[in-house]
Amino acid sequence: MNLANRLRQRRLVLGYTLDEVTELVGKRGHAISKAAVSKYELGKSVPNASNLWHLACVLEASPEYFFKAPRFEIQWIAFRKNHALSKKEIEKIRYFAKEQVEARLFLNEVLGIHIEPPENKKYGIEKYEDVEEVAHAIREQWKIDYWPIESLSSTLESKSIFLVEIESAHQFDGLSGWIDNTYPLIITTKNTPVDRKRMNIAHEYAHTVLNIRNESINEEKAAFRLAAALLIPEGAVKDALGNKRRMVDLQELVLLKEDYGISVQALIRRCYDLHIISESVYKQMNIRLRSRGMHINEPGECNNKEKPIMVKGRLLRAIAEGYTTESEVLSRFPALSTEIELIQKPNSWEAKNESEKSDHLRKSAQKLKSEYAPEGTLSDLEIVDDLYEY
Repeated sequence: MNLANRLRQRRLVLGYTLDEVTELVGKRGHAISKAAVSKYELGKSVPNASNLWHLACVLEASPEYFFKAPRFEIQWIAFRKNHALSKKEIEKIRYFAKEQVEARLFLNEVLGIHIEPPENKKYGIEKYEDVEEVAHAIREQWKIDYWPIESLSSTLESKSIFLVEIESAHQFDGLSGWIDNTYPLIITTKNTPVDRKRMNIAHEYAHTVLNIRNESINEEKAAFRLAAALLIPEGAVKDALGNKRRMVDLQELVLLKEDYGISVQALIRRCYDLHIISESVYKQMNIRLRSRGMHINEPGECNNKEKPIMVKGRLLRAIAEGYTTESEVLSRFPALSTEIELIQKPNSWEAKNESEKSDHLRKSAQKLKSEYAPEGTLSDLEIVDDLYEY
């Protein structure tokens, strides 16, 4: 049942437990048991209009939100093997991304924007060195030659790739997948150092284009190397540093970091992968970084702006042209609340007094009546009264 899935989705996106939901409802002067909410989420029972109203307020959405079925599916690429996320945190990330995608598709629809699917070409590799040719082919397709990529986020968004930022209190670098097996989807985290964020985005994008044809190739290592090659191609590295070096000064790498937006540590690895430095020099440079604490606080600044902006632009346009309103966006697509900076309270659509509440309940019930068919109208449903479930 769609309502059941949506209730669970919103609860997990907000990070609430069943106990916390019932406690928050109780603070509103209304009583719903934990058992009742659990039944709602399992599809074993349906909330009446009053219970749905209070749950919607607590979960920062409108009652109508819970009856809107997404018209797409996301095919996820597996999380990195060394992630430290719980099953609940993984669900939260995926549900949040799903809400974001749903909201963005809505904005495209109301604005009459058709997104052409990207080429979605898969590049087969037999050995790690093959990724250099893959990076060259992608950069050639993007028409950027050896130039630095000012904003990888904007570049990918212009190629019909969906980017979603998420806040996560746990160790999480990124995730990728496909929307209806057509549009690549990349999840990245906010408040991450820019150089690391750029590498994470490029890394997740690499997973969507690589086709590993040799079992001895580790996909994570191949994706990391392709990410680095996309940010700074082989030709650019060798033009700056030469083909072979006995040693590379850190300040040389700092200059490249500030120009190309890639970390010093990734550049050291890049020099090793391209055989510019030997393995012993590679280890020596990493030891030097760690001994000085530079692996945590690197020298040099990365001033690239890596924030997806397409959705905010389309949201502002849709509101300005009267296709939607702030309140409609917040009630139907709560995932976009962070994009409307002037909104102070996500559930600002909530009724201000009992009269307005009653009117809203009546309208919501009438509006949602068809969702309960063919069993009957909202008032005819056989619903277990939550107040007697204690």
